[in-house]
Amino acid sequence: MMRKIFMLVLTVLLQVDTAMPQDGYRPLLEEGKILKYNYNNGRKQYMKSLKISNDTIIGYTYKKIIDISSQSIEMMLREEGKKVYCRYPSHDAEILLYDFGKDTGDIISKEEKYGETVILKVMSVKNIMVGSNSFRGMEIHEYHVPEGTPEEKLSEYCHEKGWWVEGIGSYKGLDSPIDYPGNYFTFYECQIGNETFGQTELFGFVTYIKPLKSSKIDSKKNVIFNLFGHIVQLPQKEIYIQNGKKKLSK
Repeated sequence: MMRKIFMLVLTVLLQVDTAMPQDGYRPLLEEGKILKYNYNNGRKQYMKSLKISNDTIIGYTYKKIIDISSQSIEMMLREEGKKVYCRYPSHDAEILLYDFGKDTGDIISKEEKYGETVILKVMSVKNIMVGSNSFRGMEIHEYHVPEGTPEEKLSEYCHEKGWWVEGIGSYKGLDSPIDYPGNYFTFYECQIGNETFGQTELFGFVTYIKPLKSSKIDSKKNVIFNLFGHIVQLPQKEIYIQNGKKKLSK
C-alpha cells in the first residue's frame, strides 16, 4: 500500500516538473545583482551602480533598488512571470517596465496620450551568447500615431527606440526601457557575486571605435578613447581604446 502511494506521489511530481517552463529564462531581479551605468552628458561623466537588495512589502513584494554610492532607494521592482513592474518611493501607482515574454511583432503596450496612440512594439528578437550563457535580446520601438493609422503605415511614426536583454534590462538604464532624449545613462556592466555576465558589448552597439577626423588628433599616438568615442584620460578599472585596440586599465 505504501509503495503504491509513493509511486503515485512520484508520478505527480514528474508531471509537475515536465509542465514547468524549460526555456532557461534568467530573471532580472536576483538579490545581490549589481548593474552599472555610465553617465555622460558631454560635460560630466561618472559611473552609477545599482544593487538589487532585499524585499519590501507594499501590497506586493518588491525588491529594493539601492544606489550604492548614496545608499538611497532609487525604485522598487517586482517580477511576475516575465513581466517587471516598477514603483517609486514617492508614488503609489506602479508601471510596467518590461515584458520579456513577448516575441517579434507583439505589442507590449498601447495607450492614449495627448491625442495620440502610443504603441510599444517588439521589432526583433535574437539570442546573444555571453560565455556559455544565452540571453534573449529584444529590439523595441515606440510609435506615436494618430487614431486610426493602418498597420502598414506604423513605421512612419516611429518615435523612439530601445534595446532589452533578459536578466539585465535596458541599454539606457534600469527604469528607462526606451532611449528618450535627455537620458545620458548607458548600460556598462552587470554582475552578481564573482560572475560578470554582461558588459556594454552585449547590446551590440560597440563593435569598434572610429577615430575622430581631426588632423591634430590623428597625428598623435596613444590617444585614449572610452567606449563611446570620447577622448579621456586613463580611466580607472575600465575598458578603453588605444591605438585601435581594446585595453583594460587596472
